[in-house]
Amino acid sequence: MCRLFLSNKAGLDRLGPQGVKDLFEILEVSMGGHGNGVAYIKNGKLYLRKGTRLTVKKVAELAFEQGIEWFIFHTRWASVGSVSNRNCHPFRHGRIVAAMNGTETGLKSLSRAMGGITDTEASVISIASISTGLPPEEVAKRFNELNSVFVGFVKEKNGYVPFASVGSLLGDLQVYVDDDAIIMASELPLKDQSKIMDALEGFYWAGGPMPEEFLIHTDMVSRRKKRSGIYYEYPEDYDYYYGLTKRK
Repeated sequence: MCRLFLSNKAGLDRLGPQGVKDLFEILEVSMGGHGNGVAYIKNGKLYLRKGTRLTVKKVAELAFEQGIEWFIFHTRWASVGSVSNRNCHPFRHGRIVAAMNGTETGLKSLSRAMGGITDTEASVISIASISTGLPPEEVAKRFNELNSVFVGFVKEKNGYVPFASVGSLLGDLQVYVDDDAIIMASELPLKDQSKIMDALEGFYWAGGPMPEEFLIHTDMVSRRKKRSGIYYEYPEDYDYYYGLTKRK
Protein backbone atom coordinates (compact mmCIF):
# COMPACT_ATOMS: atom_id res chain seq x y z
CA MET A 1 0.00 0.00 0.00
CA CYS A 2 1.29 3.43 -0.97
CA ARG A 3 0.20 6.84 -2.22
CA LEU A 4 0.84 8.33 -5.64
CA PHE A 5 0.39 11.45 -7.77
CA LEU A 6 0.49 12.34 -11.47
CA SER A 7 0.08 15.81 -12.95
CA ASN A 8 0.92 17.88 -15.98
CA LYS A 9 2.48 21.33 -15.70
CA ALA A 10 -0.89 23.06 -15.82
CA GLY A 11 -2.06 20.93 -12.90
CA LEU A 12 1.04 21.75 -10.88
CA ASP A 13 0.58 25.44 -11.57
CA ARG A 14 -3.06 25.20 -10.55
CA LEU A 15 -2.08 23.75 -7.16
CA GLY A 16 0.85 26.12 -6.71
CA PRO A 17 4.14 25.38 -4.90
CA GLN A 18 2.63 25.42 -1.40
CA GLY A 19 -0.37 23.34 -2.48
CA VAL A 20 1.88 20.72 -4.05
CA LYS A 21 4.06 20.52 -0.94
CA ASP A 22 0.98 20.25 1.30
CA LEU A 23 -0.49 17.49 -0.83
CA PHE A 24 2.76 15.50 -0.91
CA GLU A 25 3.00 15.78 2.88
CA ILE A 26 -0.57 14.49 3.25
CA LEU A 27 0.15 11.55 0.96
CA GLU A 28 3.35 10.67 2.84
CA VAL A 29 1.70 10.81 6.27
CA SER A 30 -1.43 9.06 5.02
CA MET A 31 0.11 5.86 3.71
CA GLY A 32 3.80 6.25 2.96
CA GLY A 33 7.00 7.20 4.74
CA HIS A 34 9.16 4.23 3.69
CA GLY A 35 10.83 6.12 0.86
CA ASN A 36 9.82 8.58 -1.83
CA GLY A 37 10.39 8.75 -5.55
CA VAL A 38 9.69 10.86 -8.60
CA ALA A 39 9.70 10.46 -12.35
CA TYR A 40 9.24 13.51 -14.51
CA ILE A 41 9.46 14.70 -18.07
CA LYS A 42 11.51 17.88 -18.45
CA ASN A 43 12.23 19.37 -21.86
CA GLY A 44 11.29 16.06 -23.45
CA LYS A 45 13.66 13.95 -21.32
CA LEU A 46 12.87 11.48 -18.54
CA TYR A 47 14.33 11.96 -15.06
CA LEU A 48 14.05 9.44 -12.23
CA ARG A 49 14.99 10.06 -8.62
CA LYS A 50 14.13 8.07 -5.49
CA GLY A 51 15.35 6.97 -2.08
CA THR A 52 14.49 6.56 1.57
CA ARG A 53 16.00 9.97 2.33
CA LEU A 54 14.34 11.91 -0.50
CA THR A 55 12.22 14.49 1.29
CA VAL A 56 8.83 15.90 0.36
CA LYS A 57 10.37 19.39 0.45
CA LYS A 58 12.92 18.43 -2.20
CA VAL A 59 10.31 16.64 -4.30
CA ALA A 60 8.04 19.69 -4.27
CA GLU A 61 10.96 21.85 -5.43
CA LEU A 62 11.66 19.47 -8.32
CA ALA A 63 8.04 19.77 -9.46
CA PHE A 64 8.57 23.43 -10.33
CA GLU A 65 11.87 23.23 -12.16
CA GLN A 66 11.95 24.98 -15.53
CA GLY A 67 10.75 22.79 -18.39
CA ILE A 68 8.61 20.32 -16.41
CA GLU A 69 5.89 18.75 -18.58
CA TRP A 70 4.62 15.81 -16.48
CA PHE A 71 5.41 14.83 -12.90
CA ILE A 72 4.92 11.63 -10.87
CA PHE A 73 5.38 11.43 -7.09
CA HIS A 74 5.19 8.19 -5.09
CA THR A 75 5.54 7.60 -1.37
CA ARG A 76 5.98 3.99 -0.29
CA TRP A 77 4.42 2.01 2.52
CA ALA A 78 6.37 -1.25 2.39
CA SER A 79 4.11 -4.28 2.07
CA VAL A 80 6.31 -6.48 -0.14
CA GLY A 81 10.07 -6.12 0.11
CA SER A 82 12.32 -4.35 2.59
CA VAL A 83 12.62 -0.61 3.17
CA SER A 84 15.48 0.36 0.86
CA ASN A 85 16.46 2.79 -1.86
CA ARG A 86 16.11 0.09 -4.51
CA ASN A 87 12.55 -0.76 -3.52
CA CYS A 88 11.31 2.83 -3.79
CA HIS A 89 9.07 3.60 -6.75
CA PRO A 90 8.91 4.42 -9.63
CA PHE A 91 10.54 1.54 -11.51
CA ARG A 92 11.87 1.64 -15.05
CA HIS A 93 12.23 -1.24 -17.47
CA GLY A 94 12.60 -0.82 -21.21
CA ARG A 95 10.23 1.88 -22.43
CA ILE A 96 8.02 1.84 -19.31
CA VAL A 97 8.29 3.75 -16.04
CA ALA A 98 5.61 3.07 -13.42
CA ALA A 99 4.63 3.48 -9.78
CA MET A 100 1.97 1.45 -7.97
CA ASN A 101 -0.49 1.68 -5.11
CA GLY A 102 -1.57 -1.78 -4.00
CA THR A 103 -0.24 -5.28 -3.48
CA GLU A 104 -0.06 -7.89 -6.21
CA THR A 105 -0.27 -11.00 -4.04
CA GLY A 106 -0.38 -13.24 -7.10
CA LEU A 107 3.15 -12.19 -8.03
CA LYS A 108 4.89 -13.21 -4.80
CA SER A 109 6.41 -16.37 -6.29
CA LEU A 110 7.46 -14.51 -9.43
CA SER A 111 9.01 -11.73 -7.34
CA ARG A 112 11.05 -14.27 -5.37
CA ALA A 113 12.14 -16.03 -8.57
CA MET A 114 13.29 -12.70 -10.02
CA GLY A 115 15.69 -12.17 -7.13
CA GLY A 116 13.45 -11.06 -4.30
CA ILE A 117 12.30 -7.87 -5.99
CA THR A 118 9.05 -6.09 -5.14
CA ASP A 119 5.73 -7.00 -6.70
CA THR A 120 5.71 -3.59 -8.40
CA GLU A 121 9.06 -4.10 -10.08
CA ALA A 122 8.00 -7.59 -11.15
CA SER A 123 4.84 -6.10 -12.67
CA VAL A 124 6.76 -3.45 -14.62
CA ILE A 125 9.34 -5.93 -15.93
CA SER A 126 6.66 -8.45 -16.93
CA ILE A 127 4.45 -5.97 -18.77
CA ALA A 128 7.40 -4.23 -20.44
CA SER A 129 8.59 -7.59 -21.78
CA ILE A 130 5.25 -8.30 -23.49
CA SER A 131 4.48 -4.78 -24.66
CA THR A 132 7.21 -4.12 -27.23
CA GLY A 133 5.80 -1.93 -29.97
CA LEU A 134 2.36 -1.58 -28.40
CA PRO A 135 0.78 1.90 -28.28
CA PRO A 136 0.57 3.53 -24.83
CA GLU A 137 -3.16 2.87 -24.50
CA GLU A 138 -2.57 -0.87 -24.92
CA VAL A 139 0.21 -0.74 -22.33
CA ALA A 140 -2.17 0.94 -19.88
CA LYS A 141 -4.75 -1.74 -20.66
CA ARG A 142 -2.26 -4.45 -19.70
CA PHE A 143 -1.60 -2.79 -16.36
CA ASN A 144 -5.37 -2.61 -15.95
CA GLU A 145 -5.48 -6.42 -15.89
CA LEU A 146 -3.64 -6.36 -12.54
CA ASN A 147 -5.25 -5.59 -9.18
CA SER A 148 -3.59 -2.31 -8.26
CA VAL A 149 -3.46 1.34 -9.27
CA PHE A 150 -0.61 2.35 -11.59
CA VAL A 151 0.63 5.64 -13.02
CA GLY A 152 3.58 6.01 -15.32
CA PHE A 153 5.11 6.94 -18.66
CA VAL A 154 5.52 5.01 -21.90
CA LYS A 155 8.29 5.99 -24.30
CA GLU A 156 7.29 6.66 -27.89
CA LYS A 157 9.28 7.94 -30.87
CA ASN A 158 8.15 11.50 -30.23
CA GLY A 159 8.54 11.48 -26.46
CA TYR A 160 6.84 10.08 -23.38
CA VAL A 161 3.11 9.51 -22.91
CA PRO A 162 1.57 9.46 -19.39
CA PHE A 163 -0.76 6.66 -18.38
CA ALA A 164 -2.89 5.53 -15.45
CA SER A 165 -4.92 2.43 -14.64
CA VAL A 166 -7.15 1.17 -11.82
CA GLY A 167 -7.28 -2.57 -11.17
CA SER A 168 -9.94 -4.78 -9.68
CA LEU A 169 -9.10 -4.54 -5.97
CA LEU A 170 -7.88 -1.03 -5.15
CA GLY A 171 -9.80 1.64 -7.02
CA ASP A 172 -8.07 4.38 -5.05
CA LEU A 173 -7.44 7.09 -7.62
CA GLN A 174 -9.02 10.53 -7.81
CA VAL A 175 -8.99 12.59 -10.99
CA TYR A 176 -9.19 16.37 -11.45
CA VAL A 177 -9.57 17.77 -14.96
CA ASP A 178 -10.25 21.43 -15.71
CA ASP A 179 -9.34 23.06 -19.02
CA ASP A 180 -5.74 22.00 -19.64
CA ALA A 181 -5.02 20.96 -16.03
CA ILE A 182 -4.86 17.23 -15.24
CA ILE A 183 -4.18 15.95 -11.72
CA MET A 184 -4.48 12.35 -10.49
CA ALA A 185 -3.72 11.23 -6.94
CA SER A 186 -4.62 8.66 -4.32
CA GLU A 187 -6.25 11.53 -2.44
CA LEU A 188 -7.17 15.05 -3.54
CA PRO A 189 -8.51 16.90 -0.47
CA LEU A 190 -9.22 20.16 -2.28
CA LYS A 191 -11.65 22.78 -1.07
CA ASP A 192 -13.54 22.62 -4.34
CA GLN A 193 -14.68 19.02 -4.77
CA SER A 194 -16.94 19.76 -7.75
CA LYS A 195 -14.40 18.72 -10.38
CA ILE A 196 -12.91 15.73 -8.53
CA MET A 197 -13.96 12.29 -9.74
CA ASP A 198 -13.20 8.81 -8.43
CA ALA A 199 -11.80 6.38 -11.00
CA LEU A 200 -13.63 3.07 -11.01
CA GLU A 201 -12.36 -0.45 -11.60
CA GLY A 202 -11.55 -0.77 -15.28
CA PHE A 203 -10.31 2.80 -15.70
CA TYR A 204 -7.28 3.17 -17.93
CA TRP A 205 -5.96 6.22 -19.74
CA ALA A 206 -2.93 7.11 -21.83
CA GLY A 207 -2.82 10.78 -22.64
CA GLY A 208 -6.02 11.04 -24.66
CA PRO A 209 -9.60 11.90 -23.66
CA MET A 210 -10.63 10.74 -20.19
CA PRO A 211 -12.85 7.61 -20.17
CA GLU A 212 -15.81 9.33 -18.50
CA GLU A 213 -17.76 6.08 -18.16
CA PHE A 214 -15.20 5.01 -15.54
CA LEU A 215 -15.32 8.25 -13.53
CA ILE A 216 -17.88 9.05 -10.85
CA HIS A 217 -18.31 11.98 -8.49
CA THR A 218 -18.24 11.07 -4.79
CA ASP A 219 -18.61 13.70 -2.11
CA MET A 220 -15.89 14.14 0.51
CA VAL A 221 -18.00 12.80 3.38
CA SER A 222 -18.71 9.52 1.59
CA ARG A 223 -15.08 9.24 0.51
CA ARG A 224 -13.85 9.74 4.06
CA LYS A 225 -16.30 7.21 5.49
CA LYS A 226 -15.27 4.59 2.95
CA ARG A 227 -11.55 5.01 3.44
CA SER A 228 -11.49 5.38 7.19
CA GLY A 229 -13.42 2.13 7.44
CA ILE A 230 -11.13 0.23 5.11
CA TYR A 231 -7.64 1.65 5.47
CA TYR A 232 -6.92 4.16 8.21
CA GLU A 233 -8.15 7.16 10.13
CA TYR A 234 -7.68 10.63 8.71
CA PRO A 235 -6.02 13.39 10.73
CA GLU A 236 -8.55 15.68 12.40
CA ASP A 237 -7.58 18.61 10.17
CA TYR A 238 -7.56 16.59 6.95
CA ASP A 239 -10.78 17.88 5.33
CA TYR A 240 -10.23 20.66 2.81
CA TYR A 241 -6.61 21.06 3.81
CA TYR A 242 -5.77 23.38 0.96
CA GLY A 243 -7.32 24.95 -2.11
CA LEU A 244 -6.44 25.47 -5.72
CA THR A 245 -4.39 28.43 -6.79
CA LYS A 246 -6.39 30.73 -9.03
CA ARG A 247 -4.90 31.38 -12.43
CA LYS A 248 -3.84 34.93 -13.16
